[in-house]
Amino acid sequence: MTFEEAQRITAQALAIMGMELYDPRPYLAPEVFGEFMSHALRIANPELAVEFIPPVTVTIERREQGGAKQTLNCTRPFKAFGLDMENNANLLVKTVTTFQDSVASNATKEKDEPDFSRVVPLLKSAPMHARSLARNEAFAVKHGKDPVGSHFLSWKVSEEVVAVLAINEPNRFLFLTEEMRAERDISFEELKATALANLATHHREARIDTDYDGGMAEISGTGCAASSYILLEDFLKGEAEKAGDDVLHIFSSETDHLVIMPAANAHGVASALAGIKIGALPTGDIPPMVCENGSLRELSREDIERLITSLGDGPQPPRRRM
Repeated sequence: MTFEEAQRITAQALAIMGMELYDPRPYLAPEVFGEFMSHALRIANPELAVEFIPPVTVTIERREQGGAKQTLNCTRPFKAFGLDMENNANLLVKTVTTFQDSVASNATKEKDEPDFSRVVPLLKSAPMHARSLARNEAFAVKHGKDPVGSHFLSWKVSEEVVAVLAINEPNRFLFLTEEMRAERDISFEELKATALANLATHHREARIDTDYDGGMAEISGTGCAASSYILLEDFLKGEAEKAGDDVLHIFSSETDHLVIMPAANAHGVASALAGIKIGALPTGDIPPMVCENGSLRELSREDIERLITSLGDGPQPPRRRM
């Protein structure tokens, strides 16, 4: 796509939203930017099913690929915007070009066999997974296919979190479906084992060295799925030992992002929860979670009550193991 073509599409997408190129809203709110990108890609690819999933995800569905989707996350390009409106406008057009080139590149590889050896687990909230399931089933039925074949390969991590199998391709994650598994005649258990082994290898090779001197540890930019590290055996146990606390609070704003706070950092945990509640911080694909004595679960009312008590008592020292 040329810069001039991207300029035209940018103007059309903004017009749909009742905006112009120098309107500050796409540069200030990630959900506005995400919606803009969905309109731009829909204009550029009228033959494809383009869907915006707030706040920052756009999916591209190719009917000839049996319902497989290309997923584009707008978080990273959004963070490039600053206070210079002229620069923001140029970046907006360039981002349209970059994303459309990714869609076009993916189209040229649509008949390639997916590399199942690159499978990894991605974490999604249960409601998000349910919505995807409903969309896939509706799409399959519409095109005369078995809806069961459209189901993403997944397993339940907890009541509110699901792990979904996907292939880690250079520019996207390709979610695996039951139909794709059946075509390869490979078992779900084998794929799951491969995914967890790949994740463990990636974590080991990333050589991530966390510390909790500032009351938290943050992992991002790994090129894979940092939020999924919590699935690895002994990962959270090791982080609890580093933090010197049996209770860890876990947050994630996107697939390749993970924040871990010991419960002793009550003010930090409370600030993160408040930011998510009011929309000042992104919610990500999974809800806030807690790991207590090695057991992973969702944040509970008891956790909130304990947090309030800790705040009332003042700063707490880390609860170190004896």
